Order: sequence, then structure tokens, then C-alpha cells
Amino acid sequence: MKKLVYLLPILFVALSCENGITPIEIDHFNVQQIVDNTNSDYIQTEDFTYDDQNRLISVRRKVTSDIDFTSDGELVEFKYEGDRLIEKTHKYLPSDTAFQKTNYTYLNDGRLHQELLSYAYSGEMNVEWINEYTYNAEGQVVGKISYNPNSIDTQTSNKYFWQGDNVQKIEHYYGKTLIHESTYTYDNAFNYKRGNPYFYNYEFDIANKNNVTQVRYKDYSGLLDLACNPCSYSYEYNDRLLPIKVMSTSGFFQSLSISYAIIDSGIN
Repeated sequence: MKKLVYLLPILFVALSCENGITPIEIDHFNVQQIVDNTNSDYIQTEDFTYDDQNRLISVRRKVTSDIDFTSDGELVEFKYEGDRLIEKTHKYLPSDTAFQKTNYTYLNDGRLHQELLSYAYSGEMNVEWINEYTYNAEGQVVGKISYNPNSIDTQTSNKYFWQGDNVQKIEHYYGKTLIHESTYTYDNAFNYKRGNPYFYNYEFDIANKNNVTQVRYKDYSGLLDLACNPCSYSYEYNDRLLPIKVMSTSGFFQSLSISYAIIDSGIN
């Protein structure tokens, strides 16, 4: 039978991608909570909820500030047909008002085909953006075309270049013009975002086997506005080599704490 083992973020080992440590294989893990504790005066907490099939069904984001307020923030809900994610909805709390929805369509072989992103700008939920994916023979995504269905001249696209189980480079295009590219390096520990539909870049964040340690950008347009280049990430790990703390030089956050439920197979 399967069992849940809850890991507290007090056990960790420090490692780098050069030290040759091989991660312990695990069947599955669920992210339980992520806390952005970069600033003690402003703490963001994301709590993850799963059903009895270990499918992610909601993430509640709460912001606590020592200055003047505590807010329930946002609720993200997930809907499935079998094991297939078909819808993700973002709601403001406490009003429970939906402001963004993503619907997913699939190819005959089960791979993601399209993301249809809808926004309630006019009070009604309308599709404003579509992401469409292509794959190589190994099933890895190699292309994404993004466009507004009402204005296809806004089309952008990405090309993905893989090295093993991780994306090594992404080329970003506007129309047919290469505007910038990003290159990535990784550790050799488990990517805590893998397989989790909460994380934004469906084709990138949740597909890679390992965690990004550095991103470098090369701009061909002169328009790329960056908070860091390169952007670096470092990690502390638990005894399963899952990150329990993420430190960043980027402008998005500087320190995240992560807790998990590990699903082990075996007989008690």
C-alpha cells in the first residue's frame, strides 16, 4: 500500500551539481506549503490541497503583513477528467470572484495541445490568449506558439532545446524574429515543481527533472528589462533531496521555504 510521510524542513544536506550525489528515487511527492519569507514584514503563504487520488485540487495564497493588513488573497482551483487536468481557475478572496481561467486540450496521445487563457476584464470570462505546443519523438516539448485569437499578428513563439531531461536553452521569437534567448543550468536533485499544475510555465517548470540553478539571458532586441542577468538560485535539501529552501538573486523573491508529503509505496 501507499503511505504519506510528512517531512519537516529541518533535515537537509547541501549539495551542488558537481558533487556526484545521486538522488534517492521516490514514487511521488506532494508540495504541501510554500512560504515566501523574504521580508518578515510581508509574508506570503501558499497552501496546497489534494484529493484522495493525490490530484492537486486547490492552492490558497495568503499574505500577512505586520504593517497594516492580513489578506486571504487568492484561491486557485483545479478540475480534472480522470487524471487529465482540464481547467484551472483563479479567484479573489474573500469575494470568491473568478478573474482568470485556463482550459486545457490534449492530443490523441495525451500530450498537452493547447492552453486557452481567459480573463474577466469586461465582467465576462473571454479567451484572450492561446498557447499551442509541439513535441519531438521523445515526447519533449520543442515549440510553443502564443497568440491572441482576435489579433493573430501578436503571435510570439518559443523553441526549446533539451539536454537529457532538462531544457538547456529557450529561444524567444516575435513573429519570425529572434528577440532573446535564455540558457539554464541545473542541480541534480528533484525538481519540486515537476508534475505540479500550479506552477505557471506548464511546458518548462513542471517538465524538467532537476532544479534550475542559473539562468542567463541574451537580448537581441534591446527591449528586455531584467532584474538580474544571470539570475542564480541555491537550495537546501531534505534527506530525499527535495528542496526545502530556495534562495534567489532575482527580483521575484529571495527566500522560499517548502514542505512536502512524500508518497512511498510499500507494505506497512
